[in-house]
Amino acid sequence: MCNHKNHYHKRYQHLSNLDKHTLKIYQLRGFFIHLLAYVLVNTGLVVINLLTNPSYYWFVWPMMGWGIGLISDALTTPGLKWVLRGGSRPTFLQE
Repeated sequence: MCNHKNHYHKRYQHLSNLDKHTLKIYQLRGFFIHLLAYVLVNTGLVVINLLTNPSYYWFVWPMMGWGIGLISDALTTPGLKWVLRGGSRPTFLQE
């Protein structure tokens, strides 16, 4: 059996003195760093592809592969729904 609670704490072992709310904020920030890297790198790949071989769009393959990882990261990021839709703030951002 997989114990997700222990996995969560192993991932942030170096932040053991921080509370759960702070860890969730770090996860939210980490997602946006991941998203920024995705946009910047894939923009570069599109430019390289169009300058070198515009007849075949190979940039689609790394974009889709990395996109799967980005989507799975988005689904597990706490508070992301609030950022995208608005509405009431999550409890870990109330302070």
